[in-house]
Amino acid sequence: MRDESKNNGPLLEIKNLQTHFFTNEGLVKAVDGLDLEIFSRETSGLVGESGCGKTVTALSIMGLLPSPGKITQGSITLQGRDLTQLPERKLQKIRGKEIAMIFQEPMTSLNPIFTVGHQVEEAIIFHQGKSRKEAREITREMFGKVELPSPEERMNEYPHQLSGGMKQRVMIAMALSCQPKLLIADEPTTALDVTIQQGILALLNKLQDEHSLAILFITHDLGVISQVANRIAVMYAAKIVECAQAGEIFRNPHHPYTLGLLNSIPKIGGGEKRLPAIPGQLPNPLVPVKGCRFHPRCFFVKDYCLEKEPPLAEIAPGHKTACWRHSEIKAQSN
Repeated sequence: MRDESKNNGPLLEIKNLQTHFFTNEGLVKAVDGLDLEIFSRETSGLVGESGCGKTVTALSIMGLLPSPGKITQGSITLQGRDLTQLPERKLQKIRGKEIAMIFQEPMTSLNPIFTVGHQVEEAIIFHQGKSRKEAREITREMFGKVELPSPEERMNEYPHQLSGGMKQRVMIAMALSCQPKLLIADEPTTALDVTIQQGILALLNKLQDEHSLAILFITHDLGVISQVANRIAVMYAAKIVECAQAGEIFRNPHHPYTLGLLNSIPKIGGGEKRLPAIPGQLPNPLVPVKGCRFHPRCFFVKDYCLEKEPPLAEIAPGHKTACWRHSEIKAQSN
């Protein structure tokens, strides 16, 4: 969770990303004008409800969009290279080697018919050109780094023989085996119980320090992201609605959606008091919302919020929000 100087610029910069799905029912703007910067040796949190566009953002970065998804506009620049303009053969060299990704459910990412050791070895051979013997030694070393018990024994086991936490550690080992610059972690702890979850979060923090990683941590849980992120971007209905340093987001939220997410975090000593919920649900992506996208669920809504969509604007150094009434949100959060 190291916070480095940003004088050298971002490792990855996303500008005006538009990722659309052309379905039989109509056009779905899954990501609609997203801007995001990720810096080396720093963890950026991307937070929001399921369906808001977080995973589509990650898949856009990786160049792994399922059909009928397509990036229609914008850029994703990794150290001077716009990934949206690269052919697939070049993306294949970047994917896994410079940018790696771990998913929420490792069982769907691991091949059930090969040992987990073999699968990590294959990634090392493909991206680094190592021999099978060299790849096996690197795999053994990585299994030790991710704190898998008896690494040699684990290498010879199949996915179904491992617990959920152990499978997720295998995926982390695979992601880091080629020493990527950026690790995308998409809900990596959601399917795990709380004890295992804490172990995975601690492991990611430790490995970030050891490998000088940039991490994009995607989750719906602000309680989780508070433990790992330097900066947080809050996403709602395909757009970023607020972004700032993590401490600033928790101390001074300036968007009603961020405030609602924070209020829904259970607090120590809160007893059995019912947590406040954000009313309603995400808008239908096939039916565009006029004005602010959050207005149907917002307690602060005024008539003008229904007419014009607020831009993501800087309201303090390093703190941006997309809300016409952000000053009143601050007053209620304090």
